[in-house]
Amino acid sequence: MYKHLLRPLLSLGCLVIACRLLGQVEETPILVVNMNSHAATVNRISCSGDGKLIMSVSNDRTARIWNTATGRLLKILRVPISDKDIEGRLYAGALSPTGDTAVVGGRIGFTYGDHHGYCYLFDTRTGNIINKIGPFADCAYDIRFSHNGAYIALGLGGGLGARVYDCRHGSLTQLPGINCDVYRLAFNVNGDLAVGGTDGLLRLFNSQLHQVGSTRFFGGRPFITSLSFSPDGKKLLLGQSNSPLQIRDAQTLEISTPADVAALGDRRLAKADFSADSKSILSGGRLDKTIDGAPHYYLRLLKDFSDTAGTHIDINGGYDYLDNPVNIYVSDIISLKDGTFAYCCNEPEWGRIDGNGKILYQVPYDANDFKRSDKHRLFVNEDGSAIGFVPENGDSMVFSIKKESLRKGQLDAPTPRDHCASIRVSNWQGRNSLSINDVPVSLETNELCWSVDIPWDESCALVGASYQLLKYDKQGKNIWTTGLPSDAWCVKTSGNGRYAVAALGDGTIRWYDMDNGKQLLSFYPDKDGTHWIIWTSKGYYNCAPGSERMLGWNVNQGDYKAPLFYPESKFREIYRNAAVVDSTLTTKDEESAIASTDNGSSSWTPNYAVRIRSATPPSVSINAPCGGLSVDTNVLTIDYQINEANGQQPISAQANIDGVPVHLDNNVNNGLNHMTIRIPHRDFSLTITATNDHGESEADPIPIHWKDAQQQAESLPEMQVLVVGLDYTYDKDLKLNYAVADATAFASDVKKQEGFLYRKVDTTLLLNEKATKANIQDAIQRLSENAGTGNTIIFYISGHGVPIDKSFFFLPYKADQTREYDCLSADELFRHLNQSKGIKVFFLDACRSGALIDQVGINLATTNDAPNMGDLADELTKNVTGTVVFTSCRGGQSSYECAQWKHGAFTKQLLEGIDKDTLTVRKNKISVSSLDSYLEDAVEDLVKDLATKIGKTYDQRPIMTRNPKMGDFPLFERLPRQ
Repeated sequence: MYKHLLRPLLSLGCLVIACRLLGQVEETPILVVNMNSHAATVNRISCSGDGKLIMSVSNDRTARIWNTATGRLLKILRVPISDKDIEGRLYAGALSPTGDTAVVGGRIGFTYGDHHGYCYLFDTRTGNIINKIGPFADCAYDIRFSHNGAYIALGLGGGLGARVYDCRHGSLTQLPGINCDVYRLAFNVNGDLAVGGTDGLLRLFNSQLHQVGSTRFFGGRPFITSLSFSPDGKKLLLGQSNSPLQIRDAQTLEISTPADVAALGDRRLAKADFSADSKSILSGGRLDKTIDGAPHYYLRLLKDFSDTAGTHIDINGGYDYLDNPVNIYVSDIISLKDGTFAYCCNEPEWGRIDGNGKILYQVPYDANDFKRSDKHRLFVNEDGSAIGFVPENGDSMVFSIKKESLRKGQLDAPTPRDHCASIRVSNWQGRNSLSINDVPVSLETNELCWSVDIPWDESCALVGASYQLLKYDKQGKNIWTTGLPSDAWCVKTSGNGRYAVAALGDGTIRWYDMDNGKQLLSFYPDKDGTHWIIWTSKGYYNCAPGSERMLGWNVNQGDYKAPLFYPESKFREIYRNAAVVDSTLTTKDEESAIASTDNGSSSWTPNYAVRIRSATPPSVSINAPCGGLSVDTNVLTIDYQINEANGQQPISAQANIDGVPVHLDNNVNNGLNHMTIRIPHRDFSLTITATNDHGESEADPIPIHWKDAQQQAESLPEMQVLVVGLDYTYDKDLKLNYAVADATAFASDVKKQEGFLYRKVDTTLLLNEKATKANIQDAIQRLSENAGTGNTIIFYISGHGVPIDKSFFFLPYKADQTREYDCLSADELFRHLNQSKGIKVFFLDACRSGALIDQVGINLATTNDAPNMGDLADELTKNVTGTVVFTSCRGGQSSYECAQWKHGAFTKQLLEGIDKDTLTVRKNKISVSSLDSYLEDAVEDLVKDLATKIGKTYDQRPIMTRNPKMGDFPLFERLPRQ
């Protein structure tokens, strides 16, 4: 089917859907937050004919392809966007029956080209745009593929009705007699098409697109919210807001809902679909508070339905907001071929439910959520350099720009207010209008007010709404208005009145100039408080270790090509600059901030759009194999596409297994390429990267599964381990008590992995006098020479690290930290270990604090000259292939040891995690990601609990970073309990 669909899409005969370039797509690269889930309402979901792929489309301006079995993200489809408005929001989408093609529609094309709307068609394997359907004067709100893949039906707004695109001939047909909006469409197995319009009519067209029936539906609102045929083609299921679900005869359109099925009469159920066997119905609606006494979005499964009542099951959607300013609702439901269902909602989230009402998995919102009617969740200090925030279901957090830190705690600052002695803002919450000192103020159509604050000098009112941030004077006159990428759930002014700060629906917190509304800074923290990044409008940034991938540049390529995406890490040398971030806030002038810094004055150019575009590496997409493929051969042939960047030819392409290079091809071109590689007899992650004069492409790991479990066991890799521990060096003041104990215990525990996840474990242990610089260098060299492809190297250090000229150095035995040549530099680690073909895993407990306090058996101490372990981790993962780095603490922190523990905090919890049932494991295997999650919380809690006993405050939070070419993989195996 795919070939006959693709041919007309690429032919010159498709003039009906061609467009003239009357304008230009936004050429300026646009900074966007990059996360593993959707960042805004998920409007629709669709599945391939075999049910193996699911696609979701969202207001976050992306469509995403998921593995149905696991919920794993496979591909992100991007459309051209603009930073000036909501261009790129996707309201509808559908997968072809084969899953090779996707079509999406929404707010696409209105700010460029001929300023009309379009629907884009994608090759789902490569993420490339095939073509586009249009133009239309309004958006597409529903899209459906026919069951044979020959037709695409489009429901349009603006009174444009419905149109059908013929994939075989490239023609577009307008369905006659429909002069209203169409929000819902449905094909049956015979090619008949049902159309629900806002004129109150349900219409039926046959496969020749002739109308064969119509009827007027009833309900509280004049449009249909859900429409689907039963798989056997006999029934039609219709949903409306505030009206009961209806089952109609698919030929006569007469209502056939049995009168005794009360489960379908609940007016809160607006979305629904039949099961694959036509015997059950899953329905969903808006937030409700009747389940367990707490609010949840509402899902109901009606089982074994025929002409009798059957049984129904109410399903807990999982949210427990006690006080929410907006409805949480299910936005779409589809049935899958295997008898399960998939749903999505506006939270945003999507998930999968089996035929018995059990939630198989949920893919939740990946960002902090500030949506709540309690607006006392955002705080700003006097000069705007520190903020406090309390996300939904999260800890109270404090972020300081000056200290470059994100920590748990509370900021001592006033809460937002909507009234004071001279200004009163009323009737505003969740409304399209408000009153300022009793003067009515109206917002734009479809815009609602979510938040308000009045600054300390009572001079004005700051209003946060759905699409805009607004400033009004005491008489209700608008002073300035600034567009927003998402809803402003909370707003707060700084104590000095210079800044407006807004917590938005995309999980970001942004600073604006209170004088004119100009955006100054944007801040994005992850949900667990581990990673964060803050950036200026032109892309200068500062971040926590391993956080650069959370932000990147969307680079539009015209209106016939999918945009490219590059994480900030690709431009680290140009744009990572904490001084520019700080100065942009204080001066409120980014250009002068850039020019006044050392880096900025020499390298900055006013045309940063040219700068990004001229420095972009290529992008690569793997056509075959698909992620999740099971193999049992020694070789694997890979088809991959190299997409040009700025007209540049690629230099080479490289295949990587678990982040380790295994094949280099120097004869490649833009377009389709092939390579064949030898593969290990085990599960692994595969990536293909390409390089040009500006660097290496991003890696998108896909999992490959080895079929034969017995062969996989027989081909276990080897592990080679170097463990270094020093209680003392040259400086007596740097003496430690438990570094050697840590190293010895770790070496012993790792050796026990032999015969389980690893065929053989070779351990080298260097303690105190043995841990000289020469011995460590020799051991590293041997590791590099002996480790082969597929094997694992572990390098563990417990001791002291020092910063010298902003670089990290480890102190070997008898090393004087004042003499650089005595110390072991990070550059030496890079040089030796990059020669190895194996996976490299670092455990760096090398920012240790001596025992300077002795109270109730607890020895804790801190040091002010600790090296930034996070920066070291970033450098290792960037410069050494196949690398994972665990550091015992992050920038500005130290690691602690304690007499009560008889270990350092980091290693104590690391040993606990390997030995005991403290980790959630899969098939007894401990992955690097699960170990990271455990260590972060376990170490922080251990240090804080014991420090509290002596009336102190200490922070130690480990962090893990890994080379972006690497996926998650098992590192240790949970050993049998003794």
